[in-house]
Amino acid sequence: MPCPDCQRKSKAAHFPFAPGVPEFDVGEFEQTGPFFQGGPAGEFEFGPDALETAIDPWAELVGEFESKPSRSPGGKTCQSYQRGEVAKSRTLRGHLPSDVIEHARGLLIADFGVDWRTPKATVKNEPLLRDWLKTTIAVVRANPSTRIRIIGLSDCVGRERNNSLLRRGRARRVYQLLARLAGRGSQWSALKKHISFVGAAPGGDYVADNATVEGRARNRGVLIESSRTVTFDADDVTVTLPDTIPRIVRRGLELIKRPDQCGLRITRYQQQRMQCILTRLSQPGVDDRYLTGQGILDFMNLRHLYPNEPYYARATQWLLPDFVVRSRKKRTDREICNTLVRIDQDIIDGRHLINRYYATHGAATPARIQRLRDWVARKQNDDRSIYSCYK
Repeated sequence: MPCPDCQRKSKAAHFPFAPGVPEFDVGEFEQTGPFFQGGPAGEFEFGPDALETAIDPWAELVGEFESKPSRSPGGKTCQSYQRGEVAKSRTLRGHLPSDVIEHARGLLIADFGVDWRTPKATVKNEPLLRDWLKTTIAVVRANPSTRIRIIGLSDCVGRERNNSLLRRGRARRVYQLLARLAGRGSQWSALKKHISFVGAAPGGDYVADNATVEGRARNRGVLIESSRTVTFDADDVTVTLPDTIPRIVRRGLELIKRPDQCGLRITRYQQQRMQCILTRLSQPGVDDRYLTGQGILDFMNLRHLYPNEPYYARATQWLLPDFVVRSRKKRTDREICNTLVRIDQDIIDGRHLINRYYATHGAATPARIQRLRDWVARKQNDDRSIYSCYK
């Protein structure tokens, strides 16, 4: 029989993981940070409802520790981390002079630790963040059309599935940080109703070059974008958009007929589904909403953010994001192809997760999942929905 001291040492060497998930030796990873109890001094503390739940809740721990180079969405080889880069990213000093940066697209909270979702404890004291919060609260009160998007980012290292979870988690943590700094009083109430999106950026959406240590540090962050609606008289101004959905749809149909033009290997069934989606999008009044696997999980676990309806992704928003319109650039052929593959996979993942709930719970399936299943079933029988391509 082992001695009591040995038993205590054995218990201290492991962290209690979620039921059904195998335990790992904590010594393999840093024993501080948002994934472990306590964390570094001054770490933000949130309630249990703030933690995300995924099919594999600990998958992101290996997301950015891949030893071999991976491919970035742009097709270039993503460089592995340099020696000591991971450890330094988890210190308060980090890789950048400041963790809050003014960016062309908005306010950037950067230099998250590798595989960390929670911003560093010093971020809440950054004057630039507090000034932005004070100014934005005044702006939203003066202009009700203001819309704010909190977009989580990651660098290119590691598996896209894990990086997507990290991006979404970082956006959630910054949302919670803003709520804490605003005081959850009248100021937060004024700001909260103008936040239209809290989630992950599309794969390949970077704010800096991943080829450098500093660039990767900037990409491990959260971008806060804001926009306001300004009304002009028709005679005063003519607006010409740099790109349009009809142009992207036409080009997408041409590319999908010969996917080798994008360097893609897709099955005949994928090709048929993507052609069907593009055909639907070319029709007026089409419903381009769809449910992603992560959107379903958020609807189940983050009820304070989604009390009645889940977050619906939109195919047109992915094909032509706001930041592309603002940058006045056209979508490249590769970007169009990669986005179509992503939309197709997200729809399949969402349907698979709903079916998995049913297979697991049977008659005890939660009512919220039943609502989503009924919604998908209705849309599959609606020829004006992109779900009709997945009957």
